[in-house]
Amino acid sequence: MLVDGDGKASSFLQVGESFAGYKLKAYDAKEAALDLERDGKVTRIHARDRCAVTTRPRLPRKPPGDAEAVLTR
Repeated sequence: MLVDGDGKASSFLQVGESFAGYKLKAYDAKEAALDLERDGKVTRIHARDRCAVTTRPRLPRKPPGDAEAVLTR
């Protein structure tokens, strides 16, 4: 299952079908990976990883120490 940025989930996709602007180019069962294409760029996503493909810039993550400092104030 794929989920877009708004939380909408795809139905079961077959190679060649599209969802949220991405086309499922290939599935590698041995690697448990999907190859997704958008705007001519192919990105490999491993199904065992919780990851996302996005066109939005990622926000910088704060180091874990910042959270600990907030909790210990």
